[in-house]
Parts: sequence; structure tokens; C-alpha cells
Amino acid sequence: MTKLAFVIPTWKRPEHLTRCVDSIAQQVKEGDGVLIHIVQDGDLQPTTDAIAALQARWPIVKTTRIEHVDYAVAFRAMF
Repeated sequence: MTKLAFVIPTWKRPEHLTRCVDSIAQQVKEGDGVLIHIVQDGDLQPTTDAIAALQARWPIVKTTRIEHVDYAVAFRAMF
């Protein structure tokens, strides 16, 4: 059961995304009910590669990919 979810919209910032997700994930344990949901806003390969590496490293990372839109639409994509 998810008790706390971080929703992170991202567009063309794979380095910042990696630092952000690593920072969160290092502070929780699997089974704590924490989910990190990345909404990839139409970005291409560098961000896709970063997300794949994050998902391989942290099982609590999930992702949704949408076509490039504004921040509010990217944020709502999780719900």
C-alpha cells in the first residue's frame, strides 16, 4: 500500500532528475509504502536512459510518459 507518493514531472533535465530521485530513495526502505512517480514530459533519449537506470536501481520508481505539455498536465497524469 502506498502511504506517500512523490510525483516528479521532468523535461530535459536528466542530471537533476537523477539527483532528486537518488536523494529521496536513499532515505526510505523498500516496504515503507513510498512511491516515486516520474512523469516524463515528452523528452527524448537522455531522460529515458536516466529513468531506466533509476528504475533498475530503485524498485520504488514508476514512470508515465506523456507528450510535451505544461507542468499542470504533467502533474495530473499520475492521478
